[in-house]
Amino acid sequence: MSYTPATSKTVTAPFNGTYTSLYSAQFEPDVMREIFQSYGKSVGVFDLLHLAGKEIFMKRDSLTSFALNALNRPVKVKSNVSSLTDSKFKFYIAASDYDTNDDTFLRVGDTINIPGYYFSKEYDVKALVTAVGADDTSLTTAEFFESGLSLANTFPANGYIQVGATAHGRGADQPSAKSRGMTSNTFYTQVSKETTDFDGGIQAQQLYATPSGGLWGMALMDAEMMLDYQMSDALWQGTENDNSLTETDARSGSSTVKGTKGMWLWADEDGQDLEYIDNFTVKDIDAIDDLFKARGVITSKATFMAGHKLFKQVQDAAHDYISQYSQGSDLLSDNMMKLGFTPLIWNRNGIDYNLVNLAQLSDNQTFGANQKSYWNYAGLVIPDEQVTVRDEYGGIYNSTTDGNGKVSLPNVAIGYLKNNGEDRARIVQSVAGVNGMGMPATNTYDRSQVAFLSEYALIANEAEKWVRLWKDGTN
Repeated sequence: MSYTPATSKTVTAPFNGTYTSLYSAQFEPDVMREIFQSYGKSVGVFDLLHLAGKEIFMKRDSLTSFALNALNRPVKVKSNVSSLTDSKFKFYIAASDYDTNDDTFLRVGDTINIPGYYFSKEYDVKALVTAVGADDTSLTTAEFFESGLSLANTFPANGYIQVGATAHGRGADQPSAKSRGMTSNTFYTQVSKETTDFDGGIQAQQLYATPSGGLWGMALMDAEMMLDYQMSDALWQGTENDNSLTETDARSGSSTVKGTKGMWLWADEDGQDLEYIDNFTVKDIDAIDDLFKARGVITSKATFMAGHKLFKQVQDAAHDYISQYSQGSDLLSDNMMKLGFTPLIWNRNGIDYNLVNLAQLSDNQTFGANQKSYWNYAGLVIPDEQVTVRDEYGGIYNSTTDGNGKVSLPNVAIGYLKNNGEDRARIVQSVAGVNGMGMPATNTYDRSQVAFLSEYALIANEAEKWVRLWKDGTN
């Protein structure tokens, strides 16, 4: 289905005389409200996190947290290893396994366990790491404990190898200290704004169909829903401003535009990818479980957000599995809240996957406008975990005052700037000119405005445990 832009029937500033005449010809109030609720708002990331209570308050416009990941992790191989060199297993470590200082958690003296399949063995083959590449363009070398080995099958690019115990001889030196997965992330706030305005006298018009609160109420609802959409867009695919992007501020000076990094970019940078072919199947959800295990995820719950086409395929896969193995057991949980979307639960391998049809990704006027339906088939799976982090700079509201205390945060949340009596989660203020509604006039124009503002950040702790999905051929 090709993208079709919405047809505009109003002027840019909608609440003027033109809008009044058009609006007065609409349906009766009860019908209008029903249509507005059905089509005027879809469920986005903001609604999902807000309704789930995953929100925190920040005392700074940036928050740096330090989290301890899994103590032991497998190493990811960058490219195929099709043969042994000098009877040694030499490979390139994937760039994602190096930190900003080009340090990796693998060290000389560690052992690795390579699946026996690649050597036609019925047990893992153990090798000692004798050299670690300085980056992903230099080779890492491991020498085997067992002699006479040869590769029977190519070890694939992006494959994982288990890291085992150290092994040393008597009198040898200590191994170097190694990274144990301690990572730091900095989350920056973004300022989003929305404004609604209309000419004087519009609220006083008698209309055939007037929603609750008149056009004033309609204006507030319109602007608030638009701000919700803006926040959902930023929380999903926002980008930090590292390009010195500025705008003119009130003093005719230069103000740096604030941007927060969204879920999709955090997953792109730190998470794991699963590109599925044709239709999503039970094998794909099992692959998600494998990726979780590769990152040391121990959880019984995960949120599975998906565009509507992927959501349907996941549902179909679940129903097919149930009809085959569970005699038609019901997927729908009676205890799930009705939040404007239908969450389903699919338990697989001991994990309850909370399936959410993220309508934001399917709106044909926004994300759904992607010509190749990329977002309709995309998804993000996030373990439902609390993460213990160190609040390094005292950036969390009501956190420890010394800045070194440990706090427990959701692994994904919205952070609002709030401190010293100022709450910037959602500011709503009237800026009225000469008006007949009893508001103090701040200027002499015959019009009124309502200004909306929110300063917020996406908090994404341990994004390396997230799994990003998309369909082959859509990107």
